[in-house]
Amino acid sequence: MSGRPAIRALLALVALAAALAISESALGQAAPSLHPRPSPEELPAGTVAIVDHVSEGSRAITTADLSHAIAQAAAQAGMTSAPSPGHPKYKGIEKEALGELLDGLWIQGQAAEMRIFVSKRQVTTELAQIKKESFESKGEFQSFLKHAHLTLSDLHHRVRLQLLSTKIQERVAGSVWNEKNIPKVFKTFVAAYQKRWRARTVCAPQYVIERCTNG
Repeated sequence: MSGRPAIRALLALVALAAALAISESALGQAAPSLHPRPSPEELPAGTVAIVDHVSEGSRAITTADLSHAIAQAAAQAGMTSAPSPGHPKYKGIEKEALGELLDGLWIQGQAAEMRIFVSKRQVTTELAQIKKESFESKGEFQSFLKHAHLTLSDLHHRVRLQLLSTKIQERVAGSVWNEKNIPKVFKTFVAAYQKRWRARTVCAPQYVIERCTNG
């Protein structure tokens, strides 16, 4: 059994709507930022974007990060290689790649503010289950990584984001007394979540998309 639906689910982040809290207090209290948010022109060379209120070690997206993500986005789009700048599909692929990188930082930041955490063991266990259900052999798994332009570290990171999103979703659902209200609550707070994290996101002028506060 190849389990292709499981693979596609792994490659995509959980929908943002499933990662929203049902009230502003449930969104979590943001710790004061240790660093003033720079203007777009003040971003260091080689930096594509910075998301405030995310841990220092992971709050910046570099040009190397984006190039790697572009290769992955191109593979997901069925392209044999990443398009070069100037290619008709390049800007669309670049936008998709940067959007996924920002989504990942937003989810990490949101989970931290809600004091939701995932252990290395949980990630390892989940990944082992995905591999068991989706791949018939180690060779098939390695071939998948190669064609998707994913490293094992990338895969661990994506699984961690998936687990964080699921935990946030579970907390949201558990906070609603009437299940019929869940879709309405999610819809209402999509805007709150996006507004909150967009305001914390600064992109270099040449990489601006709608998720950036300067977009």
